[in-house]
Amino acid sequence: MTETTETQTKSKKEIIIEKKKRLVQNPRSIVIRVSNASIPANIVRSIFDLDKVVNNIMKNTGFTVSLQDAKKAIEEVKKLSSSLWEEIKKVVPSLYAYNHENWQELNDRDEVKETLARARNAMVFIPRSNECAQIAIGFKVLGRVRLEYSNTGNLEGVNKIAKIITDYAEKINSLNLTLSKNIQKSGENNGNNDN
Repeated sequence: MTETTETQTKSKKEIIIEKKKRLVQNPRSIVIRVSNASIPANIVRSIFDLDKVVNNIMKNTGFTVSLQDAKKAIEEVKKLSSSLWEEIKKVVPSLYAYNHENWQELNDRDEVKETLARARNAMVFIPRSNECAQIAIGFKVLGRVRLEYSNTGNLEGVNKIAKIITDYAEKINSLNLTLSKNIQKSGENNGNNDN
């Protein structure tokens, strides 16, 4: 590798780290370290995508998205979040009385977020919807528990958590698709009503 290429690569890494440092300054930011041992990056990206879809629904309500369609969509995301947290409470008994709507209680402190964000495999998420923040924190909890089980040799636990993560990743992807299609149809129907 030439010196110029090394400098350019280093600059890209520095730019990414600086961007992550800026993002973690947001009090709503969530830092998730991705790996196949805890939470794969593609699953975290699907949570980001769901948040974008929800944000688009909120922004376009009354314009290209009917109020009724928006309410239905948000209710589906709330159901998914609640369902995920019911599963989490089964595998993490200490969270039995936890209200997932208070997701910020489980989020890392600012100093911890800054440290985590320096890692190459860290993704910083600034959720626009509370429901997607709840889902992201839920996956973060599952990732931690999976690592704990892995470190203690609890293969049944690792497998159980992996199944929950996989099942909910599929549900998130399915919901992303469904909401995107429904919102597109809603926009087309609203456009047709103008004639």
